[in-house]
Amino acid sequence: MTATTTSMISGATLASDWSAVLLARMAPMKRAAGIAAVERAAREARNVMPPIIEAVKAYCTLGEISDALRRVHGTYREDGRF
Repeated sequence: MTATTTSMISGATLASDWSAVLLARMAPMKRAAGIAAVERAAREARNVMPPIIEAVKAYCTLGEISDALRRVHGTYREDGRF
């Protein structure tokens, strides 16, 4: 290997490490944006499936998505009557 080849390889390694750091930093922002989009769609009585799908693609958990919907719609409570 020549010096140029070695520097290109190490440069590629640095670039991939840097992109991994950026992706790790952006992940919480994407998750928060996904949850906010689900909540906004629920408040505006729009179709919530597209924002839910985007939230899942951003690795939001089912619990986070459910909590967003509960904040808007609340939790169903049965009357207890027959």
